[in-house]
Amino acid sequence: MKLTIYNNIESKDIEINSFKIVVVGEIYSGKYSFVNRICNRCFEETREFQYTDFKIGFFKNERNEFIKTQLWIDYRDQRFRNQRYYLLKDMHSMVFVYDITTKRTFDCIVNYLYPEYQDYILKQQPEHPPQLMVIGNKSDLRGQINSKQSVDTEEAREFANSIGALFFEVSAKDNINIDESAIELIKNLKKNFNNNINQPNNNNDDQSFFSNCIIN
Repeated sequence: MKLTIYNNIESKDIEINSFKIVVVGEIYSGKYSFVNRICNRCFEETREFQYTDFKIGFFKNERNEFIKTQLWIDYRDQRFRNQRYYLLKDMHSMVFVYDITTKRTFDCIVNYLYPEYQDYILKQQPEHPPQLMVIGNKSDLRGQINSKQSVDTEEAREFANSIGALFFEVSAKDNINIDESAIELIKNLKKNFNNNINQPNNNNDDQSFFSNCIIN
């Protein structure tokens, strides 16, 4: 399936799927910039922070059929911690974003964000674990920083492999690997959807969960 990213659709296009994607990471890791590149096809140097951001992205195939993505950015404001359940509920994918120039942002994923995700999934969504992706942002700065402060590519790749996640290093600023990573994620979501919806023994919970992906 060949996919292209669009920031708008035409009346002739047919919506076939909708997926909910939650994007998490430490402050200044580039979560908003990554999502903004996908949905608005642009880069913003500065951004005000709030509890969540929500954007819509469209991926269209050669038959003018499109997949809609709801991308939720979680800024992890502790004032709204009790509301995070509703943000994560029925998500189809979680994307962990770190800044490759700052090791702390990667360690946060390993030590806090991923364990928190595991705890949620085991309690709320054990039968349908979301597709995971690990994104190393700001790859354009790799050659301009002290290597001791940066995140080693192979270390990050090994972590992603160990949790069954897709892995990409990207630059939201220079638009490097943004489309490739987003399209690969959507292809995997579509594949997972097709595999699960075609299983003969799906129960009512399965049908309810995957009905969120189907456009009638």
